Amino acid sequence: MLNILQSKEMPIENEQIIDYLKGGLKQPAQQQMEAQEMDNAMMQDAMEGLKYVNDTSRLEMIAREMNKTLHKKIANQKIKHKETRKWKDQSWILLAIATLLVIVVICYWVMKAFFR
Repeated sequence: MLNILQSKEMPIENEQIIDYLKGGLKQPAQQQMEAQEMDNAMMQDAMEGLKYVNDTSRLEMIAREMNKTLHKKIANQKIKHKETRKWKDQSWILLAIATLLVIVVICYWVMKAFFR
């Protein structure tokens, strides 16, 4: 959970990102990093923001803070989504129960009318 830009198909380490931003990556690795950046919009945004950091010693801390904030937002969104979905599902359950009750009452009247 330390790598905010981690993806299954393109694993990137924080150290690799920091080296790229400091200009310490070799040419093939730098080209690979840029190619991955072009394919991923989130990575483009993150790299763009990190390029403006003047103190490169703070990059590791900034990456951790971004990661922590991102995970908090995702966790909050999951909780809100579950609560919202719970109420949406409840209306369908109430509608199904009401429909079943109406069917049972109709069946009772039909049975009572035919078996007098």
